[in-house]
Amino acid sequence: MDQMGKEDAEVEEKVDRQISIIKAHESNKNKVAQTTRGKKITDQLTEAQKTYGTVEEANAANKTPTAIQEALHVQQQLVDEIAKATAGTEEYNNAVKAAEDNWKNVMIAINSSKKAESDLVSAVDVIRKRFALLKEEVSQSSNDELKDEITKIEKQAAELASKNPAEYDNYASDLLALKQNTYSVQAKHTMWRKGYKGLEKKGNKIAQGVEIARQMQQDSTLKDVDFKNIDELIAKLNKLPAQTGEYAKTLEEIIPIWEEIKKKVDAVNDAENKAIKQASARIAGASAVNKAMNSNQSLIGKVKSNNGTDKNFYSQLKEKQDKLSNLLTSVEGETDPVQAAKT
Repeated sequence: MDQMGKEDAEVEEKVDRQISIIKAHESNKNKVAQTTRGKKITDQLTEAQKTYGTVEEANAANKTPTAIQEALHVQQQLVDEIAKATAGTEEYNNAVKAAEDNWKNVMIAINSSKKAESDLVSAVDVIRKRFALLKEEVSQSSNDELKDEITKIEKQAAELASKNPAEYDNYASDLLALKQNTYSVQAKHTMWRKGYKGLEKKGNKIAQGVEIARQMQQDSTLKDVDFKNIDELIAKLNKLPAQTGEYAKTLEEIIPIWEEIKKKVDAVNDAENKAIKQASARIAGASAVNKAMNSNQSLIGKVKSNNGTDKNFYSQLKEKQDKLSNLLTSVEGETDPVQAAKT
């Protein structure tokens, strides 16, 4: 080999050596990157297993594995494939990528579980707040049975609220039982509330009626009503919560007194309505007689304009006019104008 050929071979050898170094460097970089990715995905799995447990742990405890544990089990199998492969190889890279892609499914399971757990906690909180309000509403009631049932629901909800749905397997089933218990108690509360609201409405109606009667007496249309007793009882009633037994008892004392007053009020109203009807009938009767008199007077005028022609007809008209005049006097002075018109 001549000198030039020798030099060319040396140059080519140096280039090949540089290329090998570069390739080795790139391979090492890839290997480090793959190893870093592999370690990260492995560490993620380890931390998640510490938090949520594994399928094996659930089975050992005779429990049904959760959705998160099932997702982590699949992830564990993919991480095991990473461990079997050689770092820096395509096989290793593919194993890491498969585990990275599946981690998205693990996060979906975790987030879904957290959302479900949050919903469970919120549902218990809603029940606790609702029954705190019910307890306050019935606090002055004499319905001890309803009070006791509301207290039981409160205790049951408080006990469940003290537990973590992520750790307590029966959280959802206990919540369902709690909800079912609330339905019957809420139904009883509704019936109780309708009852005392009815009493309250009745008390308000009587109080309004008493004030109307008082105005009628001040106008002298109603007489001889003593409001002292009923005023005292209504004043007492207004200070009592409508849901108490004392309210119902006081209302029972008021009712008979009010009924006596109402009889007098109704009698006055009936008499006034009758008087209005009679006055209306009197006005209508007088109007009809006046109309008949005007018509008859017009005929009399026409007969007179004919120089007294048909004296017999003229006499009849005069007689009719006299009768109508008498009838008008009777209608205007008669207590029963209808009867007067018949005479």
